[in-house]
Amino acid sequence: MNYKDLARDLRETAALLDKHGPSMEGKALATKAAAFEKQAAKFKAVVQDAAAGLAPGIRDLERLLQSPEKKHFTLPVLKLLFKETTGHGPPLAQCKTATTLKKHWLAEIKSSGRGENALSVAQRHLAQLKTPAVPVPKDADALRVEFNRLGGLSDEELALELDKRFKKIDVLRKLAGANGVPDAKTLPKEELVRSLMERARRMHGHLL
Repeated sequence: MNYKDLARDLRETAALLDKHGPSMEGKALATKAAAFEKQAAKFKAVVQDAAAGLAPGIRDLERLLQSPEKKHFTLPVLKLLFKETTGHGPPLAQCKTATTLKKHWLAEIKSSGRGENALSVAQRHLAQLKTPAVPVPKDADALRVEFNRLGGLSDEELALELDKRFKKIDVLRKLAGANGVPDAKTLPKEELVRSLMERARRMHGHLL
């Protein structure tokens, strides 16, 4: 692609609009101009990113993570996004909060040039997160089936599922009690989640 030729064409078009724009009329022209204006804004952002040494998608990803939607990007969500977009888990010793994990994730995405993919993955998960959670089953048999399903998820997916659908301690205790987790009624939440994850893994492997 010859960007100098493109720049020349854009300057020539801009000059025509400056000179004749006030007198130009017609619905077809206005429709095409409106469509071009939207595309031009997107192209301008891409050019600015390229000039700043940023891969496509990075700036939009940063905006998304700084927008009001950032409340959805909790630590479990970011762990899942990190692994799905990089192929490996985050350095947990350095990423104990959502803020530090977000910084590490963005740094790795920038260095790898995977901005567009990371943005797409983040937007897809955001849409899922904003969808109302599936109600937790109430009867013991359904809870055991659900427990086996949870055991087949990746660590990141399982942590996210527990955080979204089983966030309340009483719901966790009900799930644990239906599946024979020891001390389900007395364990602190963090220990209970760990026991649930370990037991779900064992049960799923046994039933396969």
